Amino acid sequence: MTVVSLNLVIAQSMRMRLTRILPTLILIALAFMQLRAVRLPPALDLPPQQQVQTNNPLIGVHTRLSGVGDEAYIRERLTQVREMGASWIVELFPWAYVQPRSRYGYDWSGADMVINHARRQGLTVVARLDIVPEWARPARTTDRYLDPEHYQDYANYVAAFAQRYEALGVHHLIIWNEPNLRFEWGERPPDPGAYAALLKVVYPTVKAAAPDAIVIAGGLSPGSSLDGGQSRMDDLQYLASLYDAEAGPFFRSVGAACLRRPGAARSRTWAGEGEFSADGTGA
Repeated sequence: MTVVSLNLVIAQSMRMRLTRILPTLILIALAFMQLRAVRLPPALDLPPQQQVQTNNPLIGVHTRLSGVGDEAYIRERLTQVREMGASWIVELFPWAYVQPRSRYGYDWSGADMVINHARRQGLTVVARLDIVPEWARPARTTDRYLDPEHYQDYANYVAAFAQRYEALGVHHLIIWNEPNLRFEWGERPPDPGAYAALLKVVYPTVKAAAPDAIVIAGGLSPGSSLDGGQSRMDDLQYLASLYDAEAGPFFRSVGAACLRRPGAARSRTWAGEGEFSADGTGA
């Protein structure tokens, strides 16, 4: 066989191999492009910087914008908050949205959208952080179920959130919501000792990442015990139990739910600003 013939055979063989693998290469390239598109969301359409004009800076709004994904809707709602004279919002940023598949990597696109638009409206963001992803809880449990095995995973999420958004003025972090309710504690009886253990993991992790962060214990469902404390533990009893469990050094303030049915009387209420300091002196 001549050199020319050998070269022709080699070239033909290479073309045949390339023909076989070309579809695979195209699929890999398309998959890479799709993955890159997911990881690099489009730039936000942010308005000019605004400033809240208010006669009462204590007024805030509990928004529910995470997961909406509609930037125009989010911008409109936050504009309305500013225009009504509220200077701050409480917004839930679910752990399950940011780390839906594993403890490795974060998808901040939804949180970025809400926080950047809130900042442009001149609003302070108080971040409530809970909702457990499926990978961090046993099968057939609710998204409020968090066991000690994953306390550190949750703490790492809170710390990453605090570190990412501290430059955008987000410093107040609410750890869980109404943990004195069975529903909010993963369909388990309220357990202030377990919640105290969670705070003891979260607080040092967050402070190591964002020293100026203000860790707020989750606001409690107000009222007396229901079903002997199995459905709801008395809010003041729960708070006292947190201090008995020596959780005081591991939060700066306590969230407060100032809820009351029309016509219902209560002999006790929480402070109007919605927070108590951990030493009980008020914040």
